[in-house]
Amino acid sequence: MGLRGKRHGWGADGLRDQSRTAIVASIAAVLLSTMLLFAMDFFLAAQHLVMGYLLPTMFVAIYYGSTIAVLTSFICGLAAAYFLLPPKFSFYIADFGHVAELGFFLLLASIASKAVSVLTDDIRPRYLQDKARKCPTPKP
Repeated sequence: MGLRGKRHGWGADGLRDQSRTAIVASIAAVLLSTMLLFAMDFFLAAQHLVMGYLLPTMFVAIYYGSTIAVLTSFICGLAAAYFLLPPKFSFYIADFGHVAELGFFLLLASIASKAVSVLTDDIRPRYLQDKARKCPTPKP
């Protein structure tokens, strides 16, 4: 990889540095929320904990955009099916109500992540335009 690749944020493996950070951050958010929700399920035996996975999906949508957030929501769905929904530690879901809840979560998380990403992308360019107006351009 030449100087141009390094200057524009490309890593040696061809991935952008920010996308590598986004993937690591999304996996870390899913792991943290899975630990918290699994502990809540163990101690409180609460229902509908799948919706707790909306928080990491929204944080990823705010910081890294909708594409990574939608992928995060699918990873959250797999984690919910494996750790939270009965029978536990299996991807098989016995109750149709839990299947519907998981499907609703995936639909809601995908739509919400796109909406949050659009809202934050609208704010960022305005901020950068205001910053560019305040900074005087050097004269040759």
